[in-house]
Amino acid sequence: MIVKTRTDEEHIQSAKKESRSTLIKSKLYRSCLRHALKKKSETEKCDPIFCLLKKHNPGLWDEECQKTSDKVKHYLSNAQC
Repeated sequence: MIVKTRTDEEHIQSAKKESRSTLIKSKLYRSCLRHALKKKSETEKCDPIFCLLKKHNPGLWDEECQKTSDKVKHYLSNAQC
């Protein structure tokens, strides 16, 4: 974190403000992540896409992968964070 101020008091105030902002952002991120990964079944729905990322997979995109991709896009675009 870089804080440019003229006095020590300004530096402390600016650092506190930046720390609060960072803390709020991290809490929001954790909340959204917890909500997105709350149900194990939601991650299991992504298995066809995760299988494409495995080492010895030829990486063929089939109809099941497309359906899964569409479901994930819909879920993420309508997530309540």
